[in-house]
Amino acid sequence: MNSRGFTLVEILVVIVILGVLLTMVSTNVFGILDDSKTKLGNYTQSQIEDAAKLYVIDLDFDPTEENTVILQGKDQIINQLGPYYPQMESKCEFNSNSKITIISYEVATDDYTGGDVKVEVNDITCRK
Repeated sequence: MNSRGFTLVEILVVIVILGVLLTMVSTNVFGILDDSKTKLGNYTQSQIEDAAKLYVIDLDFDPTEENTVILQGKDQIINQLGPYYPQMESKCEFNSNSKITIISYEVATDDYTGGDVKVEVNDITCRK
């Protein structure tokens, strides 16, 4: 008997194979998307830290003394760091606990005496 077409079993096998392949591909694609979001968050975090360091330079702190500046709340953070990172307000979300702590301190080695800046960012979430 010469029949044309596919049997129900053959069609189901093809659908299962396609489902498995689609699952494997989508898992990899979503993993790549999650990685890129993490990298973007780290990049934006470093932009906030760079803005804070520029802010400290403009305050003209003495690099041989320890100084601490705490910027608390959205309004104060945007007002103080906005000129150094203008997109911060549109890219970042703040809450009532949002805080940036900037500490400048002396660095003394055999070859160098000067200052460095440590920046801690708390409760600020940034997006693309």
